[in-house]
Amino acid sequence: MFQFFRLLAVLFVLGVTSPSTNDANAEEGDRVAVQLYIFGAPASEPAEPLKEVLDTVRKAGYEKIQAWLDYYKTEESAEALQGLLKEYDLEMFAAYTGGVMHDNAQAEAAIETILEKAKRG
Repeated sequence: MFQFFRLLAVLFVLGVTSPSTNDANAEEGDRVAVQLYIFGAPASEPAEPLKEVLDTVRKAGYEKIQAWLDYYKTEESAEALQGLLKEYDLEMFAAYTGGVMHDNAQAEAAIETILEKAKRG
């Protein structure tokens, strides 16, 4: 089942935007990032299944990813992610943070959590 979703995700990403067809004025390697959300559960934690996702992303020609800031929830998970990014020569260009921002009390708590995680990355 994962193979099907992986193939579907790669075809979707390559069909919509390919690194070789974007802005001609962009510097090499700065054209586009891949959002790992499209890979589903295998991309949700910096663990073994993420290796296959990152390998697929790299083989597709991408150098940058957008993933979850939750990868930095602990020192251990942050170190695991940094190791994987280095192994696949990728950069985490952006991170999805989540959090309720339309309610002041919840927004303050979310911002505190976001800043705590961001310090690890």
